[in-house]
Amino acid sequence: MTDILSVDIFPEEPRHLDVPLKKEFKPWHKPRKQFVRRHQWHKEADTLIKELIPRLQRENRPLRYFSLPGQDMLDIRILSELCEIYEIQMNILGFDTAGTEANISWHEVSKYISPTSLISKNNICELASKTSIAYKKMTQIGPFDIVNIDLCDSAASLAQSVEYHTAFTNLLEFQVNEKVEPWLFFITTRCDKQSVCEEVMRQYQLNVKRNAEQSTTFKNLLSSYGIVFDEQNNIDNIINTFVRAQYFPVCFGKWLLGVLSSVQNRWNLTMLDSYWYKVRPNALAPDMLSLGFILRPNIQRLSDPTGIAVVGDSTANNEPNEEYQAISIVEKSFALEDIDEILHCKEEIRRAMIEESATLMNSARYSKEDYIRWVESGCL
Repeated sequence: MTDILSVDIFPEEPRHLDVPLKKEFKPWHKPRKQFVRRHQWHKEADTLIKELIPRLQRENRPLRYFSLPGQDMLDIRILSELCEIYEIQMNILGFDTAGTEANISWHEVSKYISPTSLISKNNICELASKTSIAYKKMTQIGPFDIVNIDLCDSAASLAQSVEYHTAFTNLLEFQVNEKVEPWLFFITTRCDKQSVCEEVMRQYQLNVKRNAEQSTTFKNLLSSYGIVFDEQNNIDNIINTFVRAQYFPVCFGKWLLGVLSSVQNRWNLTMLDSYWYKVRPNALAPDMLSLGFILRPNIQRLSDPTGIAVVGDSTANNEPNEEYQAISIVEKSFALEDIDEILHCKEEIRRAMIEESATLMNSARYSKEDYIRWVESGCL
């Protein structure tokens, strides 16, 4: 496969590319996506970098970022702001098939990108195979401080659910075996019934139900939000459209916990403030989720059974409590913030996101005036 290599990204002499403005706007160009970039990705990355900056400076290493950037690389442009603030670089592995257009975007953001960064014409599903070129590239550039899986479909889609989950598992396995610092995991996924594979949902539900059978607290919390299983493990006629959408991150979060629990209590998973919005024009409830998680290593304390060494009590190890983590995921899932509602009700935020998005789009060679007209036509 052909890659956009560092030699393409960083020519020996700077060159100014004379390219026409782009005209075609996509759903992810809407101001609501800028809200996600600013108030979730940028915000959480800023918090993490503040924590990691002593180590980054001491080791003189870049921030490592895995992404599905798209041809405009809008996520990279936003995170580059933090690189400028903290005077660091990003080492990026991106999977994308945009070719020449992506190459131009690289030139535009190259100031804060490490020369060893790579945009590769791979699909994330290729990580499902540990013998794939995509997997090899991941191991060469990672492990990552931030993983951002920005999907257009559902992580539990009918077409690719097995490939997605296998790829996610392989990525998680690599991360937890190679990382020693906290790291962020973002995922954007559809959650409506039409987009989610019934068999995957059934497996999700069995996983959640097992947890409910083991923890009365967890079971009662689910019940308080309208999630009650019948004998056939069927919830179709029990929860409404809104609750079903909020139930998906509960299921996905529990799946993550289950995968991580096989690593002998080494990692704590915390769901961060997350968001949802509508993609289908006639959707009764938000059907796209933008979820965030932070994973922190469990620090192990050693003891000396002979009593010679003066050390703390090893029984004080803060091992991950799956029940506590699962309860936290439920609470965060039912506190999702509706971006459409925020932009509709809060004029100051709406105006700020439109202006920010227009400026960002202009940096990616779109007409700012055309963009604002597009937004004002109803594409908020």
